Amino acid sequence: MNPGVLAGVLGCAFGVLGIFTLGIVFVPLAALCSVIGLLRGLSGRSGAGIGVSLLGGFLTVMGFIFSPSLWLVTSGLFVASQSNGLTAAQADKEEFTWVKVHAGLDSTSYADLGTIQSIGDGIVMWGMQDFETPQTINGNSYSSTEGEFEYNCEGAQFRVVHSLFYSGHMGTGAIVSSDYNSTPWAAAPPGTHSEDMLKIACNDDNRK
Repeated sequence: MNPGVLAGVLGCAFGVLGIFTLGIVFVPLAALCSVIGLLRGLSGRSGAGIGVSLLGGFLTVMGFIFSPSLWLVTSGLFVASQSNGLTAAQADKEEFTWVKVHAGLDSTSYADLGTIQSIGDGIVMWGMQDFETPQTINGNSYSSTEGEFEYNCEGAQFRVVHSLFYSGHMGTGAIVSSDYNSTPWAAAPPGTHSEDMLKIACNDDNRK
């Protein structure tokens, strides 16, 4: 028998079973057999092995799409990963020691000098902004934010690495939203809390 054909046929069979029966059981088996068949087909230069394994891969995808149980498992794993991230952030924030850096008309900014450290050519530091009046994000009201910032001292630029939005003041209450996508680099305008935070982070005396 041509290399990869047997594993590919098993992948097809398990894929069909995954579509019409227990996807959570047969779809992973279909994926495993299809991958093994494809690898063996490629190594043995078997067109039949490659073809039937690709068909097994297609049926595997169809089995995943039509399997509610796999969707529930995948969604559960995603939610759990996000919850673990928020739990870790909540645990870390208890160790923060905030120092007031800038007082504006509508908010006050704080920095934790103990979090300042050099990473490559940049400096990272945790900061917090506490608002006088509630703000809104994605339809949720928040009164303070905490985030990790990265600073380019030579270019006088900064970006937000990730941030958390709290319903209460000074990082208290529930986390109503989070953002783990880094923002683009931006200049720190003179006289703003961003400039004051950059000065704190880039002060050699404050670095670890």
